[in-house]
Amino acid sequence: MNPNNLFSRNGLKKALKWGVRIYVAGTLMFFALFLAVAYTPLGYKLEALQIESTPFEELWDDAEAVVILGGDSQRAADAVKVFNAGKARRVIVSADERAMLDVLLGAKIPAEKISVDPKPLRTIDHPRTILEHGITPETKIIITSTRLQERRAARLFREAGYTNFQIYSQTHEVRFPEKVEKEISEGPAGALDIFYSYLAWLKYWLVD
Repeated sequence: MNPNNLFSRNGLKKALKWGVRIYVAGTLMFFALFLAVAYTPLGYKLEALQIESTPFEELWDDAEAVVILGGDSQRAADAVKVFNAGKARRVIVSADERAMLDVLLGAKIPAEKISVDPKPLRTIDHPRTILEHGITPETKIIITSTRLQERRAARLFREAGYTNFQIYSQTHEVRFPEKVEKEISEGPAGALDIFYSYLAWLKYWLVD
């Protein structure tokens, strides 16, 4: 297109026509990808790329703390399992979330064994703010997260200098293998979770 004609009536019409074509093509491609993630094995493969948890039987038996990253309260249930098995001496809730405390206290974990770190606002904040709770990059810790955020969380802790951590998630051990074995598709909700996970990576690369 001649730059001199860019703002002419014909130029604007051509630009609008191409804009509509690009928009329609992009929308169709997005929905095709969304359906593939929701209803084909592509969803499992993209999900598996985000998993980095350690099997329960391979977790340390002498961790200083199990650290619950803010978000899904299932992570608190994972921490209860870790603590009750004697694999960690205390629990740190790295978020200001009452639901997680309710899970821990409801499981009869002594209040004196629980510390709350209310400062994190983003995933990238957790490695820095837990330092105030007697944790150093060399301290043995077990981090509870969810399968679609495990790899990103692990990378953030590594980049912050942490060398002795494991990540654990029952949703990886129980739900994911069962879903793959029974060929249960991700479905629209699962596809949305996967897209959210990869958008979080994009935000991390661009902003954090």
